[in-house]
Order: sequence, then C-alpha cells, then structure tokens
Amino acid sequence: MTPITQGRICFPNPLINGQCWSWAAPVEGIDQGADAAFFIGYHAMAGTPDATIAHTFTGRIAAVRINGLKIGEIGLNAMLAGYFGVPVVLVSGDEAGASEAGELLGHVETVSVKKGIGAYCLHPERCCQQIYDGAQKAMARPDGWRSFRVDAPTTLTVQFTTASGADRVLRMPGTERTNGTTVCWRGENGLEVFRAFNTMSDLVELVPFI
Repeated sequence: MTPITQGRICFPNPLINGQCWSWAAPVEGIDQGADAAFFIGYHAMAGTPDATIAHTFTGRIAAVRINGLKIGEIGLNAMLAGYFGVPVVLVSGDEAGASEAGELLGHVETVSVKKGIGAYCLHPERCCQQIYDGAQKAMARPDGWRSFRVDAPTTLTVQFTTASGADRVLRMPGTERTNGTTVCWRGENGLEVFRAFNTMSDLVELVPFI
C-alpha cells in the first residue's frame, strides 16, 4: 500500500478502545470538526434479510424512522455527522449494509467485505486492501461529498420488539405511544433526535425480554 495522497486523514481524538458511553457514541469526536467521515465495519439495520448481525444499536429495537424514513445505525450516525456538516464518504461492511448505505447516502463509496451467510468474510488482507482502495476513491472526489441532513423539526419513531420496551421509554419526557410497541419523539434537529434515540436505546435495556 502507498499513502493516501488525495487528502489528509487525521483523527480529532486518540483511538477509543472498549465501551464508550459518550452522547456521540459511536461517532465520538464528530463535533470537533472533520472534512469527511469513514464508517468501517458497519452492518445493515434490524430486520434486513441476508445480512450479517443485522440490528440497530440493540436487539430490543425492531425499527427506527426519521421523518418517516426507515434507517439503521448507518443512517443515525450519518445524521449526526451531517448535523455538524461532516459528509460520510466511505462505508465498509457486509453486502447488505453497503447496499443500505448506497441507497440512503447516494454519493458514498461502499466496500463489501462479507455476505450474510453465516460468518463468511474475505481474507483480512483482502478486506484491508479493498477498504484502502475505497478510501482512495472517496478522497479523490471531494466535489461529490454531501452531508446527510434531515428536515427540521424532526420526528423520531422507534418500534421496540416488546410492549415492555415501549413502557420503559415512555418515562422519557416528550415521548408518545402510537401503538403497543412504538413510540415517537419530536425534536428541533438531528442532534436532539440522536440524543433522544441514544437515551431510548439505554432505557430499553433495563427491561427483560418479555
């Protein structure tokens, strides 16, 4: 491999290892400024067929919608990045996740390193090379970078896998129940909605799987 010469890659924070409970996890540091973001090792949203470990933050969440648009972790994190004006220009992960990113973000460079048939994956060296090649392509076309932004005010709708999950989240101010397993919450922008969703995903973990 040779250095990426079309742009300079830097990290606003040192490498974060282990569980991060920051309000911005898993895109910690995005608020400190960046020209672009790479999403490495991502997967498809909960309920996606033929996908590897498809979920959205936790196994307790069945679906997430922003202003009616169904999204997963790729979309939620891209929304937060977009709030701070940072475009997501590269997404790597399983085939279904890469497809999801392409459909949602449009402009993004995608790299598929695995398929949803068990734990099948390319050899690590091939994965690294393909991700590196994808990064080169992404950095070579900055004129095509676009931040993922959502309209304001913003409505967050979350469907949980059980009614008890919705029960717990209703303790959060501003939530409204729309059916047995679904709640909605309205905020002024993507930042408020992202923080609200993170709170919901923490609260739902406090109830048993019933």
